[in-house]
Amino acid sequence: MTDHNYTGDTPCTLSSMPQTEGQGGQRVPRRVSWLWLPSLSFSDGVSMAVVVLLLVMLCRFGLNNSQTTLVLALLCIPFSLRPLLEKVVAHFRGTTKVWILTSEFISALALWGVAFVIPTPYRLEGTLCLLPFFMFSIVLHRIAVERFYLPLCPPLPGLHTLIVKLFRGVAMLFGIGCMAMVAGNMEVLTRNIRYSWSLVFYVMAGIFFFLWLWHSIFLPVRPHPAYPESDLFGLHKGEYEEALNGILSGSSNRVSLLLMASFALAASFPLLGIPLFVIDMPHNGGLGMSPQEFALIVGTVSVGAVFFGNVLGTRLCRKYGLRLCLLPMTVLFSGPSLAALYMSFNLSVSLAIVCLLFSIAGVAAGVGFAALSAVTARFAASGRGEVCRRSVMLGVMAVVATLCGGMTGILEENIGYRQFFVMSSWMYVVPAIVAVMYIANDKIRLK
Repeated sequence: MTDHNYTGDTPCTLSSMPQTEGQGGQRVPRRVSWLWLPSLSFSDGVSMAVVVLLLVMLCRFGLNNSQTTLVLALLCIPFSLRPLLEKVVAHFRGTTKVWILTSEFISALALWGVAFVIPTPYRLEGTLCLLPFFMFSIVLHRIAVERFYLPLCPPLPGLHTLIVKLFRGVAMLFGIGCMAMVAGNMEVLTRNIRYSWSLVFYVMAGIFFFLWLWHSIFLPVRPHPAYPESDLFGLHKGEYEEALNGILSGSSNRVSLLLMASFALAASFPLLGIPLFVIDMPHNGGLGMSPQEFALIVGTVSVGAVFFGNVLGTRLCRKYGLRLCLLPMTVLFSGPSLAALYMSFNLSVSLAIVCLLFSIAGVAAGVGFAALSAVTARFAASGRGEVCRRSVMLGVMAVVATLCGGMTGILEENIGYRQFFVMSSWMYVVPAIVAVMYIANDKIRLK
């Protein structure tokens, strides 16, 4: 990383552990990174799994599609505030280890509170009051990990990226595949939906508490950098004004931003629409899958397929270049919507066919996400203030995804699943057109 915020900070090291040269000549403990890098990636994956479990739980509690997507969209507002939270983490006092440990402890408390209120008559009100703390903790945790610790890993970027993806996928496999299946089996055994999901959230809270203890012991302390005098609340207007001016200054930056926004626009509809389609009853146009079948389809088959597709797409980008791979990968990104469109016209398909379709669609989506990650990394590194540029782009994508995701349930209820997936499939024409513009602009710029 070339951002000035990374220079001048040396993480504490253990003299008994072998060290390697990190970026800027810093001495980075190789063995320490293998103790905390997988666990940090695992905690990130668990947090994403909790969001999916929340969607299933709200559906099991009787909320309709529009209410469920509206709740999730409101809870995802902290992701839209990432540029602001980025500067809060960077400039307020406290080491990055404190930020990570605090966010994990708050996540554990929030999930424990949700598990406690689920069996009560105020389960929905209590859940909506406690989960915003969890969502803010997710964003703060991700910022602290990506901004401060991952750039200081030993110089094995390909291997470390694979480890991050692997443990994030394992966490989602456990969180969605295992815990949703546990919830479904507990519903069958106890005949009580509330106590079944309360147990699941107690387990997830225990995982975050264990991660908090683990990182308290093994996570090294990185000194907080000294920053120049800041304005009110410790924020620096100048950095973000400079980053915004740089983003909007050139045609390549504007096309990149438009491409990422179009990706978020097209992906946000099936991202929430497909799980609702899998769970919803056949008389409403859904597949009517139980929590156990949902865990198998979405939590096991799809997660594994997306991981494989992401690794494959990353290797293709490195081998052939982003210019040749971008348009085909953008087309493959529509795989989940096309698979759901086929199943919406054939609701009587067997579970084996559903798993096969979701595995193919997951590989296609993983390849598309690889292109998305490559464009994001290229855009962030194309100008001054890499961290600011990346946070602004992710914030713009989160705003688009939140607005479109909130409308997903309303559209599904009003036009039906078939018409919804027809619409979401056609939406991928937009990023394909912008991808052609991106490639053409890149050729002109190189000339």
